[in-house]
Amino acid sequence: MTEKSVEISITVKVYGEVIQCRRKIAILELETGISQVMQEIGNKVIVAGLEGLDQELRTGVPAGWRNVGTEERSLLSSLGRIRYQRRIYKDEKGIRRKPVDELMGVERYSRESECVREMGAYLACEGTYRRAAGQMSWLMKTEVSHSSIQRMVWQVGNRIADGEEAERRRVFEAGEDNAKGKVKAEVLYGESDGVWLHLQREKRRSVEVRVATLYSGKKLLGKNRYRLADKCSMVALGLSSEAWQEQVLKTAHRYYDLEQTRLLITGGDGNQWVRRTFQRFELPQEFVLDRFHLSRAARRAIGDRVAAQEMVKKIRQQGFAAVSQEL
Repeated sequence: MTEKSVEISITVKVYGEVIQCRRKIAILELETGISQVMQEIGNKVIVAGLEGLDQELRTGVPAGWRNVGTEERSLLSSLGRIRYQRRIYKDEKGIRRKPVDELMGVERYSRESECVREMGAYLACEGTYRRAAGQMSWLMKTEVSHSSIQRMVWQVGNRIADGEEAERRRVFEAGEDNAKGKVKAEVLYGESDGVWLHLQREKRRSVEVRVATLYSGKKLLGKNRYRLADKCSMVALGLSSEAWQEQVLKTAHRYYDLEQTRLLITGGDGNQWVRRTFQRFELPQEFVLDRFHLSRAARRAIGDRVAAQEMVKKIRQQGFAAVSQEL
């Protein structure tokens, strides 16, 4: 029974080209065999689609462009390594142009598709470059090095940073309207803090990453279990305080309808840049020192842990006026 096999036949037609795949797969290897067949046929379909698209684009090339032949392009796609031929032109200024690469967003000297870059950058966010390289090699059944993952992270990160900078200039320098979010909340809560990361092979031994979170309240999940409602988080590295404030405001506008917000309650550790994180919102604000830093400040001021806990409890229940005379 286990020696039996399944015969598979797949026929795909792309731009008039018929692609066929016939394979016998053993029962015990059915799942892996089908996965390999789908990757193989998908690889051929991508190549046929790109070459067919290149053939179609030649009719729309400007009259001043001169065809100088074809070149092969090797690219790592989500279905493995592909090689395809595309036409090369020289425009009126003598610059080499590749219409199919330009249409698909494939940059000069690029080794991976945009989809693969995003996959690599995402995996790198969950661990080291070497671990991400191993995971990606296993998923794509193609060897991917840790240096390739590092390059993908840089490329995706630079593209995101360039887009954010262009958006910042459009809003804060050109004065264009910001996109209005859909979440309506009369009261918003904002928290910000810094996380220190250790650096390797850098002049500085550590760097502070700025983190901020906005939410409209808390939802009860179970006994003593809550979840932030309508949460929006922001992270930035290497920004000045002013640029950080603009980034937080721009992101908040994209997610919330701030015209409906009447009060913003902010919290943090009392650091100056933390207090100023939300000052560009132009909304009535109340700053609340978070419980951890409030307790630490009380212990440092009083010295007695039990007395400090009682004082913090009184502040949280009755307000600062209840302990001002004692202090």
